[in-house]
Amino acid sequence: MKPAKAKPIAKPPAQPKDRKPLAILFGIVALGYLLSFSGARYGRISDGKEMFATALSIYEFNALAIPSGSLAQDPQSKPEIYSKYGIGLPLVLQIPLFVADHCQSWFGWKNGDYLFPLTNLILNLLTALLIAVCARRLQLGWWAAYGAALAFAFGSFAWPYISYDFSEPLQAFCLISAFWALLRAFQSNQRLWAWLLLAGFLLGYAVLAKTLLVVTILPFTVYLWLNSRGSLGRKFMAQAVFGIPLACCGAVIGLLNYMRFGSFLDTGYHAGSYFITPLWQGLYGLLAGPSKGLPWYAPLVLMLPLSCYWLYKCRRSELAFLCLLCGTLILPVAKWWSWEGGASWGPRLLYPLLPFLMLFSVYGTDRWKRARIPAALLLALGITVNVLGVLFYFSAWGNVCGLNGDLIALNARGRLKGEYQVKDGKMLFAPYIAMNYVPALSPVRGHAWVLRWRYFDVPFPMSSMLGQVPISKIPFGPVAINFEKLSQLAKDYPSFFREMTTAELLISNVSRPSSSHLGPFPIRNKVYAENGDRFAAKKDFPRAYYAYGKAYDLEYDKQKLLPKLGSTCFSLGRFEEAGRYFDQYLAGFPSDQNVRLFYARALEATQQYARSLEQYRQLPRTDLIDERIAALTGMLNPGSRSTIQREIKK
Repeated sequence: MKPAKAKPIAKPPAQPKDRKPLAILFGIVALGYLLSFSGARYGRISDGKEMFATALSIYEFNALAIPSGSLAQDPQSKPEIYSKYGIGLPLVLQIPLFVADHCQSWFGWKNGDYLFPLTNLILNLLTALLIAVCARRLQLGWWAAYGAALAFAFGSFAWPYISYDFSEPLQAFCLISAFWALLRAFQSNQRLWAWLLLAGFLLGYAVLAKTLLVVTILPFTVYLWLNSRGSLGRKFMAQAVFGIPLACCGAVIGLLNYMRFGSFLDTGYHAGSYFITPLWQGLYGLLAGPSKGLPWYAPLVLMLPLSCYWLYKCRRSELAFLCLLCGTLILPVAKWWSWEGGASWGPRLLYPLLPFLMLFSVYGTDRWKRARIPAALLLALGITVNVLGVLFYFSAWGNVCGLNGDLIALNARGRLKGEYQVKDGKMLFAPYIAMNYVPALSPVRGHAWVLRWRYFDVPFPMSSMLGQVPISKIPFGPVAINFEKLSQLAKDYPSFFREMTTAELLISNVSRPSSSHLGPFPIRNKVYAENGDRFAAKKDFPRAYYAYGKAYDLEYDKQKLLPKLGSTCFSLGRFEEAGRYFDQYLAGFPSDQNVRLFYARALEATQQYARSLEQYRQLPRTDLIDERIAALTGMLNPGSRSTIQREIKK
């Protein structure tokens, strides 16, 4: 067969007639995302919490250090630490932090935490639009452009991530934006260098978001070389212009590493000791395994072989770019000890590849119209699978499987020692890890089963968990679902029960009272309180008072913050204000003797001796308390030795 003539990349900028289809696509994706968005899950993941704490520290205190309480997986005795995660997402979060802070001051809107999960929703929305724009730049029809965009937005595991605080949506957005800027550069004569600078900056920012993405520089550089026009000198000049912002971002990363960890090359990961998974095992899990395999969570990738055939005939530079991009990213992820991306939906660490996989998966359907029906079926299958990740918090199935504390024997090499036990020569794993390897515990199957249980009374109505459970256990693969424990958990922790029984979608909360749903997780409020603890431990009491006050104003755990505000005011010498906080706290918790002692001392410092004496008398007697009672009694009754003696004897 004679190869088809390659079409040049160069194409005039999008015409006004392209704006209407883009606006329609924007409306479809935006509406679908708003209907399926939940703010209840943002801030519950340790990785995201660290990045948010870094963002808040930059915004409020112009510092990179964060409270050690933000490091949930490895708590340390030091009051503050440095997060090892990239600075890209914390810098982006400066925007919602600014907006939320001003919404509170201007309108009194304290529930601004809904703004933070909207960040990933907007990034995913923009990524979907850029996929469609890139498809048009590659001269694909609008049906292919729509298919690629919708396959990313709803037919892949990108969909559930609109409600979470991982940085992968930002990484994917930066990579596809850099690709779009390169396509524009290939079409531009007058603004060629501007587009190359923008492409280099966007790719560099992706590396700022996650250092591992430095491996993607190679495919972008090769793609630029293959498509640069003109003399050899002009090609080298294009590479140099593209590399300037990359070098600047690299310098910023080195400086940040030095400020945080004392070395320009230390990223905080110590990654050399963590690329320990056997390559074949990681590749199988990522590309075929039923628990985390890419085709299960993004079925449209099954069209890639057909697309690669047409790319080889028509666009070999794009084929080379795609192969290099997949190889440079998939191979290191497959070697990573947690190749599945930890607790997440789908192969999270391959998320940055998704825009390109969806974009090039539709190339064959545009060239061969008969492939459109199977592509549409795969898109529908992807939507069906990933709605399961939207309707449930991604760790719900792992929690259900682990209720019995069962351990599962697996030959899973490359896991860290803390993740398994060795007994009789066998490696025993908890279900939340085993589910990445055991087909019977696949999250897709598990979430589908729980969905039936929620809506179709199988094996009984979920609402009956709060009453009498008709059966105690049923087998599910290598574990048994313990309904008695699940029922008790539902009674003890209503938030867990609500996560299992409702998707907590934002749109469904509009008509419900605030007490009937989870609402946004108070991530901003909580991190402010942790910053207060951090500065109090460092004896930086002005900043501690400011941080505690912000958390208090945002109505986060007010009773718990009252003694902290009081003790901070006491240390600052603001005894009258400290007394008010202590008095308010003791009205609800009168048995807290430590707070009462501080209250008595604050009253004494403000010369309210009678009230101070009353508080001292309610404390357990010690030599120090007796001394203060005697001294205050003498102040209130000067010259009355008998009164003082009686007080000491009491």
